[in-house]
Amino acid sequence: MMTSVPQRIVCLSAEVADWLWRLGAWHRVVGVTAWFEMPPEAASKPRISGFSSVGMDQLLALDPDLVIGFSDVQADIAAELIRQGCTVLTTNQRTLQEIEKALILIARSVGCESAAEPLLEEFRGKLFPVELQGQRLRVYFEEWNDP
Repeated sequence: MMTSVPQRIVCLSAEVADWLWRLGAWHRVVGVTAWFEMPPEAASKPRISGFSSVGMDQLLALDPDLVIGFSDVQADIAAELIRQGCTVLTTNQRTLQEIEKALILIARSVGCESAAEPLLEEFRGKLFPVELQGQRLRVYFEEWNDP
């Protein structure tokens, strides 16, 4: 368990990088996934991973005090980081409620819990009109076209 607010964070997913930017913790991010392109300042951060691969030596050279990942796809990466002595937080949210819980957990982990509430309100505000319709639609979502 971390005893202080992390100052050197590596993000292994674009979603987490976006959340940290919105939470006001962007200045503490020292490495990001190659898939994160916003804000424009993202271009200045070292690109240390794809989604299912990571430049382990490059990541370790950044001396992170927290590495945040997403998905069971990154389980082997997380395990290796732990073996290398890194503090790792990996989430695997699959539902809207799990997305909310993951955002709260990550915000707490980086010392930005109060900044999460406006993001949660925005998230809920965009979903509420859809929930009012009450109609559940069938949706096809392709996450990756080349497994």
